[in-house]
Amino acid sequence: DSLSIIVDPISLCIDRAFTDNDSGGMMLSYSSRWKASGIENYITKPKSVKLEKYDYESSSHSLQVVVSVILHPKLKVEVPFELPVNYEYLFNSDGSINISISIKKPYNFPPLPRFGIRFSVPSTHENVKWFGLGPFESYPDRLNCCTLGKFESKVNDLHIPYIVPQENGRRSEPRWISFEDNHNNALLAIPNVKHKQSAFDSEP
Repeated sequence: DSLSIIVDPISLCIDRAFTDNDSGGMMLSYSSRWKASGIENYITKPKSVKLEKYDYESSSHSLQVVVSVILHPKLKVEVPFELPVNYEYLFNSDGSINISISIKKPYNFPPLPRFGIRFSVPSTHENVKWFGLGPFESYPDRLNCCTLGKFESKVNDLHIPYIVPQENGRRSEPRWISFEDNHNNALLAIPNVKHKQSAFDSEP
């Protein structure tokens, strides 16, 4: 219908701003280890793009594309890394897209700050609905305070302005999540593994 719901390319998300909790432990802290690795400033080196499957005979008319890249630090760092990443996209005739991303992390590399995907929807899609834990943010230390159900919120209302920098706004274990405008145009995401979601307003 000539309506763009995903307005930016879908991208890998493995880094984030360091928070107050990341600084505990001094040189053994997550923030120190991440800075030493250069994970907050990396570049992507393309490796290959393959058309794995094109099903034109059945009614599904699906197209599968596999993209392989390697991530490495942009600058010289104490503990350089190479992270092989595979993206698998399955494009279906009904307009849905199946996305699978895998990454191979070296044994001596610290836990990734984050692992997921990042994308942008139009600012008009400010109505967030999900079936999962809610209604408030849900991190490991407060999961038992949440209930499982269907919830909805405006994107702005998901943000909590903590005094010191902290992750905020996470909603855990959603079975599905949608971003809708006021005319019932929506983007629906259905994960096949347990994951967490966050949504924030951003300036262009």
